[in-house]
Amino acid sequence: MGIGRAELLILLGAIAIFGRYSLTINAARYNNDFRIIACESQTVAASIADGVIETAVTKGFDEATVSTILSGGLTSLTEPNLLGAESGEVYPDFDDIDDFDGFTMSDTAVNGIQFEITSTVGYVSEDDPVNLQSDQTYLKRLNVTVSSEFIPEPVTISRVFSYYNY
Repeated sequence: MGIGRAELLILLGAIAIFGRYSLTINAARYNNDFRIIACESQTVAASIADGVIETAVTKGFDEATVSTILSGGLTSLTEPNLLGAESGEVYPDFDDIDDFDGFTMSDTAVNGIQFEITSTVGYVSEDDPVNLQSDQTYLKRLNVTVSSEFIPEPVTISRVFSYYNY
């Protein structure tokens, strides 16, 4: 007494349906796990960016104001094309905000995910605190961007610093 053709076809059909069901369940679980990792990574990226900004808060407004009050007006501030760290300055030991212009760093979080951090600094105006200006003002905008292969889009956090707050 063996298995008949009809029973064999039913068995093969059941195996195919079960296989398809298993693949669907595994794909759903993978997508869910990926979303969880992406969400956690975005939160960590935002935290890293915020940490860089909080480090910048402790720095002087400009090289011309690190150890003294600005005496020569706007023209005494660093020219926009010269923003960036001075020779020998290394993060986190920058002395003023514009040292963060062109700053790049890699960081590995506790969960083992690697993040790339970049930042830009530029002058902005009170009327337009988003777009960078081509001349000196009493406001500087710091943009910190953190990216990783595990987040769909880089996380950018910005802050505008005012000379008047120093």
